[in-house]
Amino acid sequence: MLGSRPMSAWIAQYALSHQHPVNRFCHTVGIPLIAASVPLFVAAVFVHGFWPVPLGFFVVGWAFQFIGHAVEGKPPEFFQDWRFLFVGREASRTGVAALASLKPRRGGPHEP
Repeated sequence: MLGSRPMSAWIAQYALSHQHPVNRFCHTVGIPLIAASVPLFVAAVFVHGFWPVPLGFFVVGWAFQFIGHAVEGKPPEFFQDWRFLFVGREASRTGVAALASLKPRRGGPHEP
């Protein structure tokens, strides 16, 4: 589904448009809300009157995403390639801190 590129290459490109700490925070909150909304929508089929909960999660999650990108000043990567929707979920699952490890930092544990 992600083609011949390894996930590390997708994450590295994703990280370029997710540098600002506010954007990272917004994604840390937004992506899990969107992901949680999917099974909750399924549950809402069986639980009368429950649909506002997953709908709220979904809308608020996407609002966080777009607010973060407005602060970053860069469009979401999935505007260019829909597969970044899955990359964003993977980045969220592995932790946004992993994105920070992709860019060089000074004074890290292996530097004097």
